[in-house]
Amino acid sequence: MQDSSASEPGSALEVLQPQFHELLRTACREGPSRSLRLQFERLARLCATQQDPLSEILKAVNAAAGQVARELDLTVTNAEARLQMERRLRQSSTELVATISCVVAQASAALITTLGALDQRLTETVEQLTALQTVNSAANSSLDLGTMLDLTARAVRSVTRSDLCSIYVFDDQRNDLVLRASTGLSPHVIGKARMSIGEGITGWAAQTGKPVAVADAWADPRFKYIPESGEESYRSMLSVPIVVFTVHKLVGVLNVQTVQVRDWTTAETAFLESVSGQIALAIENARLYRETDEQLRRKVEQMTTLQRVSALVASSLDVQEVLDLIVTYLKDLGRADKCSVFVLDDQIGAYRIASSKGLSEGYRERVRVPVGQGVVGAALRTKEPVIVFDALSDPRIAASEEDVRAEGYRSLLALPLLTKRTEIGVACLYAYEPHGFQQAELPLLLAFCDEAALALDNAQLYQEVRWGLQTKSLLLAEMHHRVKNNLQTIAALLSMQMRRAKVASERIALAESIARIQSIASIHDLLSHEDIGLASVRDIVQQVVGSVTSALTSTGVTVHYDIEDHTLQIASKEATILALVLNEVVTNAIQHGFAQRETGTLRVAVRRHLNEVSVEVLDDGSGLPSGFSVDGSGGLGTQIIHTLVSKDLHGSFTLIPSPGGGTLAVIRFPAVITSEPNRLAPQVH
Repeated sequence: MQDSSASEPGSALEVLQPQFHELLRTACREGPSRSLRLQFERLARLCATQQDPLSEILKAVNAAAGQVARELDLTVTNAEARLQMERRLRQSSTELVATISCVVAQASAALITTLGALDQRLTETVEQLTALQTVNSAANSSLDLGTMLDLTARAVRSVTRSDLCSIYVFDDQRNDLVLRASTGLSPHVIGKARMSIGEGITGWAAQTGKPVAVADAWADPRFKYIPESGEESYRSMLSVPIVVFTVHKLVGVLNVQTVQVRDWTTAETAFLESVSGQIALAIENARLYRETDEQLRRKVEQMTTLQRVSALVASSLDVQEVLDLIVTYLKDLGRADKCSVFVLDDQIGAYRIASSKGLSEGYRERVRVPVGQGVVGAALRTKEPVIVFDALSDPRIAASEEDVRAEGYRSLLALPLLTKRTEIGVACLYAYEPHGFQQAELPLLLAFCDEAALALDNAQLYQEVRWGLQTKSLLLAEMHHRVKNNLQTIAALLSMQMRRAKVASERIALAESIARIQSIASIHDLLSHEDIGLASVRDIVQQVVGSVTSALTSTGVTVHYDIEDHTLQIASKEATILALVLNEVVTNAIQHGFAQRETGTLRVAVRRHLNEVSVEVLDDGSGLPSGFSVDGSGGLGTQIIHTLVSKDLHGSFTLIPSPGGGTLAVIRFPAVITSEPNRLAPQVH
């Protein structure tokens, strides 16, 4: 048919009708023949390809027959000949109509059959796609491998109309298949039932990488029964390998089984191959998620453990305790069987084991590593971890083969303990199995060793400083002790001179000097027993006041002390000056306030306000003379006090009458103050 006829209504009949007319004219003249019938069939097949209805085609045939009949009336004059030709025309037109109707009917039936088959195939395709979508949704519904496999097994059993679906997953560590999910087998075999590659129908499918369809599994010699699995009632079996085809990686095997004997079709096998492809990707995704999640969780746990154990190691400043903590926590962190720390012993010029966990005492005593040699020297020289995969054959092991066998370890990991300041030593981990340490474990262990090295370095520095302080403390205490002895010798000489003096004024002057010297001696005595550079205000007050009252008078002097809850400590310089000032204050109170009296009372109070120390001395003596002032009326003792307080203590001194009688002396000066926890209760001497 030409393009113009395809575009115009009725053009197909316009092409057919002349052919009908020509065939019918030929039939009238020549009569029926085989050639004519073949032309009828050709024309009928042509009609079957047209879009025109059969009724319109038959109308065109009748119209062509009528046109031929009219032509016969006009052209054939012989009546007998015309009757014969009209009879042929009727027979031919009837035969043409029957042929066209038959061919068109056959073509319609064939079309209906084809459309039906296409519809059936389309329906099956839609069902398969729907089933595949169902399985795909189940396979991707969860990233938890167990949950995903259970949901997938149920979906596959449903869409395949089977009685049982099981999924085996390949275990690359054991190189076999393990049952991970099943819709009908006993729960007791889930996770326990295993098939080697090539074992059973399942293993055979995994080995060949191709589906295995068996109508009666029990009759197949490859079938392997799983005891106590509950699969006795299942007969037919279709096993399809689960493979990631992009990398040709075996993931597992998908099995479907039925109770009745079933011949698995090619379409069913192809469908399960598509399903297995979806499951393969889902299993790999779930595995990757689980591994990533486990790695992340393990990393968080490791970092938490590292932070905790690092804090515990750094919590002590005792060198041996830090060493013991390092080997304890490093052994657990590295999941090793034994652990030790080597440090340099300057006396022997070699590295020895300073602390260990799991090693025998004899091994610790025997093993010595010369500087720069063995795995210890290699770790310090390269500043990198050193792994010994077989301690029995590695020449870098310092211990003898007998010692290694006695301790039972085969592999060793040496980790350098380094700081920016110095090389601390080497930590060693021991494992019973060869190749017991992996590169993946090193970052965590190295991070811990960095923290451990800092903690050990701090402990060593603290120990050195502490030893230095103890040495200085002993030297200072000895110095203060000798100064005190010298001052006491001077005081004794002055006492001898005082006893020989015949003039009262000389004896008084010598007594005052003796009191001053004894006050200073008492301070050096305190400093020889106290912490370096510090003296307790309480002790200063008690010793100085007690020394002065006993040295200057035979009068019964009662002293009351009132010191705040926090006993104060001041530096040695302030302590010496305070002793001299107190000596002068108490001397003045006794000499002037208690003159010509048999008894007297002193009240000494120590106060603290922020960074200021105040010492108050109150006596109940005769009081100050009228018009007295510290600046203009005081004697030598008052001038000494004023000068010491203002110039040396950078404080102030006041001397005023007490409202209740007597005199109140107040000494104030700034000082760095520390507090002792105990409270000195009020004392009476």
